Amino acid sequence: MRSAGHVLDWAMLASVEFAVTELKVPLVVVLGHEDCRAIAATIEAVRGKRRPTGLRGVLVDQIAPAVTDAEALDAGRASTGPASTGPASADLDRVTRAHVRRTVDRLKQTGGVAELFAAHRVDVVGAVYRLDSGHVELP
Repeated sequence: MRSAGHVLDWAMLASVEFAVTELKVPLVVVLGHEDCRAIAATIEAVRGKRRPTGLRGVLVDQIAPAVTDAEALDAGRASTGPASTGPASADLDRVTRAHVRRTVDRLKQTGGVAELFAAHRVDVVGAVYRLDSGHVELP
């Protein structure tokens, strides 16, 4: 299942729950990818203190806490790129990894997935896909 920025909405959560409870899927993988435009747009929105109009704001609302997480880890360190050119690739990578971890944590705490995870009958893991090399890395 795909969504922009691997954002979890009710339909996505219900689909994952259906997969693990009804279809007995034993592993859920949250797969982010490098150069995610939804995450880049969120970084720009958070740093510019503006929320996009329309439904795109829903994506920003869900991804924004990962920007805060990544920036908290980098406290005291300056941005690696000028704000006018968009987020630097290092910033984008850190936020992508933080968002993957947050998404994994949310799945592990939601409904039937949480129950099966606690019973060791399903696992939820995160990874980041490298578009240029095809490699998959742990966040």
